Amino acid sequence: MRRKNIGKMIVLGILTPAAVVAAVVMFVYAVQEPPKQAASVISPAETISVPPQKQDPSNTVTVPIDSGAFSVSAWQLVLVNSESKMPDSFQPQITEAFGVEMDERIVDPYMALYTQALDDGISLWISSVYRSPEKQQELFEREIEQNLRQGLSEPEAEQKAETAVQRPYYSEHNTGLAIDFNGVTDDFKHDDAYEWLLDHAEEYGFVLRYPEGKEDITGIMYEPWHFRYVGPENAIRMNELDLCLEEYIEYLKLHPQEASELST
Repeated sequence: MRRKNIGKMIVLGILTPAAVVAAVVMFVYAVQEPPKQAASVISPAETISVPPQKQDPSNTVTVPIDSGAFSVSAWQLVLVNSESKMPDSFQPQITEAFGVEMDERIVDPYMALYTQALDDGISLWISSVYRSPEKQQELFEREIEQNLRQGLSEPEAEQKAETAVQRPYYSEHNTGLAIDFNGVTDDFKHDDAYEWLLDHAEEYGFVLRYPEGKEDITGIMYEPWHFRYVGPENAIRMNELDLCLEEYIEYLKLHPQEASELST
């Protein structure tokens, strides 16, 4: 993964109000099928294509660092995995945008990321963002059934399923902060869009959530398509340190002074 040292002020492209309205209309009503990819590694939720409409933002805005984002209890750093249930204190702020449901706090960062990608000639579309607990249960049961058909016992099928699809409230998709891109396939790691995300996603607050080589820590197989919003300041620092979210949270606990200095 490429690393970049970026200052404490992140410059994001924004759209004029008219362009935002036009972009949202195009996202919702001009949906098209994404390019065909290899067979899916998991059974994703419904894929919604976001058509590549060229944007030309004419203004930029300097976004100050969120001084509270380095707190381990910050919403950006909510930890949800097979061992950490989504806490009751975390309440997703779900809204509909671009034809999908997501946490409203990541709408603007995603729009800025998407617009810059288009400007750089990169095509991105959303396969999955927010999933209700009911939808998550459906996907989990479907994964178990698939494993049973392969001859695994029920305990083995459930254990294997948890490396691909989490149980309800144990999946990041229940937070509305995670985005699956471009069809949810292993081949995405060979795509220019993946390389672009590795280079630029951190600028908009997104990180590769399940990187290769961290499977024993995250509990999830390498997923090149799955990016998680943690905020620009956290994303940049995580990539500098080559840490996944589980490691980064422990790092902040062990280095409160550095976290304090970074957030001032």
